Amino acid sequence: MYGAGEVGTRNQGIGGQRAPLIGPQRLATQEGLAGLVERVTYHTPENRSCVLRAKARGHRNMVTVGGHAASIAAGEWITASGEWVKL
Repeated sequence: MYGAGEVGTRNQGIGGQRAPLIGPQRLATQEGLAGLVERVTYHTPENRSCVLRAKARGHRNMVTVGGHAASIAAGEWITASGEWVKL
């Protein structure tokens, strides 16, 4: 899973806050990710928390992205920064 602080769409940009990653084993340092949202698995407008499945540039399979976004929908292009974690 890719743990991102703020998930930005092409129209939104990326916020500067980071989401705390608690418990999972860290596999890498912070890096960027960009791709097309295939499915919004979870989204709560009150706290902007979201879990997405995306076709990410440079990855063969879809990836799971967890983070925060004010609004998000399938078909949007996203950019995110964060860390890969093994759950």
